[in-house]
Amino acid sequence: MSRVVDSLWRFGLRVAYGVLRAVWFVLRPRHRGTLVAVWYDGRVLVITNSYRSSLSFPGGGVRQGEKPVEAAARELREEVGILVQPSELRFVREIHTKVHFQRDRCAFFELDLASPPNIVVDRREVVSGEFMSSDEALTRALLPPVRTYLLSLRERRSAGLHRG
Repeated sequence: MSRVVDSLWRFGLRVAYGVLRAVWFVLRPRHRGTLVAVWYDGRVLVITNSYRSSLSFPGGGVRQGEKPVEAAARELREEVGILVQPSELRFVREIHTKVHFQRDRCAFFELDLASPPNIVVDRREVVSGEFMSSDEALTRALLPPVRTYLLSLRERRSAGLHRG
Protein backbone atom coordinates (compact mmCIF):
# COMPACT_ATOMS: atom_id res chain seq x y z
CA MET A 1 0.00 0.00 0.00
CA SER A 2 2.82 2.44 0.83
CA ARG A 3 4.24 2.04 -2.71
CA VAL A 4 0.90 3.14 -4.16
CA VAL A 5 0.72 6.12 -1.79
CA ASP A 6 4.31 7.07 -2.63
CA SER A 7 3.50 6.86 -6.36
CA LEU A 8 0.47 9.10 -5.89
CA TRP A 9 2.60 11.61 -3.97
CA ARG A 10 5.22 11.63 -6.75
CA PHE A 11 2.51 12.14 -9.38
CA GLY A 12 1.01 14.99 -7.36
CA LEU A 13 4.41 16.64 -6.93
CA ARG A 14 5.10 16.44 -10.69
CA VAL A 15 1.72 18.02 -11.46
CA ALA A 16 2.21 20.75 -8.82
CA TYR A 17 5.71 21.49 -10.14
CA GLY A 18 4.32 21.82 -13.67
CA VAL A 19 1.68 24.28 -12.44
CA LEU A 20 4.33 26.26 -10.54
CA ARG A 21 6.49 26.48 -13.66
CA ALA A 22 3.53 27.96 -15.57
CA VAL A 23 2.96 30.50 -12.77
CA TRP A 24 6.69 31.35 -12.73
CA PHE A 25 6.57 31.89 -16.52
CA VAL A 26 3.95 34.60 -15.99
CA LEU A 27 5.17 36.16 -12.74
CA ARG A 28 8.97 35.72 -13.02
CA PRO A 29 9.35 35.60 -9.24
CA ARG A 30 12.48 35.89 -7.14
CA HIS A 31 13.41 32.88 -5.00
CA ARG A 32 15.82 32.58 -2.11
CA GLY A 33 17.14 29.10 -1.53
CA THR A 34 19.95 27.01 -0.16
CA LEU A 35 21.86 23.98 -1.39
CA VAL A 36 24.32 21.83 0.53
CA ALA A 37 27.25 19.99 -1.02
CA VAL A 38 27.75 17.04 1.33
CA TRP A 39 31.24 15.59 0.85
CA TYR A 40 32.49 12.21 1.96
CA ASP A 41 35.72 10.59 0.78
CA GLY A 42 36.13 13.04 -2.13
CA ARG A 43 32.63 12.43 -3.42
CA VAL A 44 29.55 14.65 -3.26
CA LEU A 45 25.98 13.66 -2.44
CA VAL A 46 23.54 14.20 -5.31
CA ILE A 47 19.82 13.64 -5.06
CA THR A 48 17.04 12.88 -7.49
CA ASN A 49 13.77 14.70 -6.93
CA SER A 50 10.58 13.04 -8.14
CA TYR A 51 9.42 16.13 -10.00
CA ARG A 52 12.66 17.11 -11.82
CA SER A 53 14.83 15.41 -14.40
CA SER A 54 18.01 17.16 -13.20
CA LEU A 55 20.10 16.00 -10.26
CA SER A 56 20.49 18.37 -7.35
CA PHE A 57 21.98 18.71 -3.89
CA PRO A 58 19.84 18.65 -0.77
CA GLY A 59 18.30 22.06 -0.28
CA GLY A 60 15.25 24.21 -0.67
CA GLY A 61 13.66 27.54 0.05
CA VAL A 62 14.44 29.87 2.91
CA ARG A 63 11.33 30.50 4.99
CA GLN A 64 10.40 33.97 6.20
CA GLY A 65 12.44 34.83 9.30
CA GLU A 66 14.83 31.91 8.72
CA LYS A 67 18.54 32.35 8.08
CA PRO A 68 19.92 30.56 5.00
CA VAL A 69 22.19 28.37 7.15
CA GLU A 70 19.19 27.32 9.26
CA ALA A 71 17.24 26.49 6.08
CA ALA A 72 20.19 24.43 4.82
CA ALA A 73 20.36 22.38 8.03
CA ARG A 74 16.57 21.89 7.99
CA GLU A 75 16.56 20.77 4.36
CA LEU A 76 19.38 18.28 5.00
CA ARG A 77 17.29 16.72 7.75
CA GLU A 78 14.04 16.74 5.74
CA GLU A 79 15.43 15.52 2.42
CA VAL A 80 18.15 13.01 3.32
CA GLY A 81 17.97 12.50 7.09
CA ILE A 82 21.34 14.10 7.88
CA LEU A 83 21.17 15.89 11.23
CA VAL A 84 23.63 18.73 11.69
CA GLN A 85 23.78 21.98 13.59
CA PRO A 86 23.83 25.07 11.36
CA SER A 87 27.29 25.87 12.75
CA GLU A 88 28.63 22.67 11.13
CA LEU A 89 27.85 24.01 7.66
CA ARG A 90 30.44 26.13 5.85
CA PHE A 91 29.15 28.95 3.64
CA VAL A 92 30.82 28.83 0.23
CA ARG A 93 29.15 31.40 -1.98
CA GLU A 94 25.90 32.70 -3.36
CA ILE A 95 24.93 31.78 -6.91
CA HIS A 96 22.35 33.70 -8.96
CA THR A 97 20.62 31.81 -11.76
CA LYS A 98 17.32 31.58 -13.59
CA VAL A 99 15.63 28.21 -13.15
CA HIS A 100 12.32 27.66 -14.93
CA PHE A 101 11.63 31.42 -15.22
CA GLN A 102 12.38 31.96 -11.54
CA ARG A 103 15.23 34.31 -10.56
CA ASP A 104 17.04 32.21 -7.98
CA ARG A 105 19.45 33.47 -5.34
CA CYS A 106 20.97 30.37 -3.81
CA ALA A 107 23.29 30.22 -0.80
CA PHE A 108 25.71 27.30 -1.09
CA PHE A 109 27.04 25.47 1.93
CA GLU A 110 29.43 22.56 2.29
CA LEU A 111 29.54 19.77 4.83
CA ASP A 112 32.54 17.44 5.11
CA LEU A 113 31.81 14.08 6.72
CA ALA A 114 34.40 11.75 8.25
CA SER A 115 32.15 8.70 7.93
CA PRO A 116 29.43 7.76 5.46
CA PRO A 117 25.98 8.96 6.51
CA ASN A 118 22.86 6.86 6.49
CA ILE A 119 20.90 8.51 3.66
CA VAL A 120 17.15 8.37 4.30
CA VAL A 121 14.83 9.62 1.55
CA ASP A 122 11.04 9.76 1.66
CA ARG A 123 10.63 8.25 -1.87
CA ARG A 124 8.10 10.99 -2.52
CA GLU A 125 9.89 14.32 -2.97
CA VAL A 126 13.38 12.81 -2.95
CA VAL A 127 13.60 9.39 -4.57
CA SER A 128 17.34 8.72 -4.28
CA GLY A 129 20.63 10.02 -2.99
CA GLU A 130 24.10 8.81 -3.90
CA PHE A 131 27.70 9.93 -3.63
CA MET A 132 29.66 10.49 -6.83
CA SER A 133 32.74 12.34 -7.94
CA SER A 134 32.22 15.91 -9.06
CA ASP A 135 33.52 14.95 -12.52
CA GLU A 136 30.93 12.16 -12.76
CA ALA A 137 28.17 14.51 -11.62
CA LEU A 138 29.17 17.01 -14.32
CA THR A 139 28.41 14.37 -16.99
CA ARG A 140 24.78 14.25 -15.81
CA ALA A 141 21.86 16.66 -16.10
CA LEU A 142 22.22 19.01 -13.13
CA LEU A 143 20.21 21.86 -11.69
CA PRO A 144 21.92 25.05 -13.02
CA PRO A 145 23.27 26.32 -9.66
CA VAL A 146 24.69 22.86 -8.89
CA ARG A 147 26.47 22.82 -12.26
CA THR A 148 27.83 26.34 -11.62
CA TYR A 149 29.16 25.28 -8.20
CA LEU A 150 30.84 22.12 -9.53
CA LEU A 151 32.36 23.92 -12.52
CA SER A 152 33.80 26.61 -10.25
CA LEU A 153 35.22 23.83 -8.06
CA ARG A 154 36.85 22.25 -11.14
CA GLU A 155 38.35 25.63 -12.12
CA ARG A 156 39.75 26.14 -8.61
CA ARG A 157 41.32 22.65 -8.69
CA SER A 158 42.92 23.22 -12.08
CA ALA A 159 44.27 26.57 -10.82
CA GLY A 160 45.93 24.70 -7.95
CA LEU A 161 43.40 25.75 -5.32
CA HIS A 162 41.74 22.92 -3.46
CA ARG A 163 38.32 22.78 -1.89
CA GLY A 164 38.32 23.27 1.83
